[in-house]
Amino acid sequence: MKLEGVIYCGDNLYWMSRLPDEVVDLCYIDPPFFSNRNHKVIFGDGEEIRSFEDRWKGGIEDYIDWMRDRVQEIHRMLKPTGSLYLHCDWHASHYLKVMCDEVFGYSNFVSEVVWYYTSGGGRGRRWFNRKHDTILVYGKTRDYFYDGLALKDTRTKDEGSFGGYFKTDKNGRRYQEVRAGGKTYKYYIDQPKNPDDVWMVPNIPQRDLTERMGYPTQKPEALLERIIEASSNPRDLVFDCFCGCGTTLVAAQKLARRWLGIDVSPTGCKLVQHRLSELGVRAEIVDLPRTIQAPENT
Repeated sequence: MKLEGVIYCGDNLYWMSRLPDEVVDLCYIDPPFFSNRNHKVIFGDGEEIRSFEDRWKGGIEDYIDWMRDRVQEIHRMLKPTGSLYLHCDWHASHYLKVMCDEVFGYSNFVSEVVWYYTSGGGRGRRWFNRKHDTILVYGKTRDYFYDGLALKDTRTKDEGSFGGYFKTDKNGRRYQEVRAGGKTYKYYIDQPKNPDDVWMVPNIPQRDLTERMGYPTQKPEALLERIIEASSNPRDLVFDCFCGCGTTLVAAQKLARRWLGIDVSPTGCKLVQHRLSELGVRAEIVDLPRTIQAPENT
């Protein structure tokens, strides 16, 4: 089976069970959130409307069992230096973390990234406005690859907001000193810092005509670029088994990574293929049904 430049169409559990062990450097997934909603996907100028269910008859236990089967396959496919980024929100993040702790091992939990956005999200009168998602990060082992400085996040230049003392060295470079645990740490303002675990990345405006593809749950390319740059190197294999409209694969292509995708929707797979073609890439779709009635993965 091909391991790069291909989109497998159908149930991701079926396809992952046929892929080899320890071949993936980075896996990002944006699975159903246990939202108990029916989402509409609009393609083009309203020319085609599809929907996908995020409802689970057996409740949270059913959902977590379904997710566990897939996370176990992802764990098997990751290299020892690989990592998983699992995107979720308040509906099931705590259940998913317990499940991932069991599959990956509690000691292999890396970070809980909070993606904070000012537009979109839930508003209410009986609770705080819901303006963030959660991304759970796990390493296959403690030897997972990480390069936070690749994101080039800069330090604040606002004196007093960093909690350190500003000084200038003999070359005129400004730096801050922070004393902690009996030690003094020096940080230059013009050097990138290790990123925080709260990311303020703008959501895609609903009326956006360039990036938005009609998926109500679509994530911005800028978010995926941060993940890919921090946890992979050029030519590494980036995998997304819920690839939807293909943002992970598009971001990976732009950052010179190899990529592999799976999605259950034939229309979604063709949309991913189209997005990649605009980057000059001929993406292959495997097992695309020829008719609506055609069975999956036969």
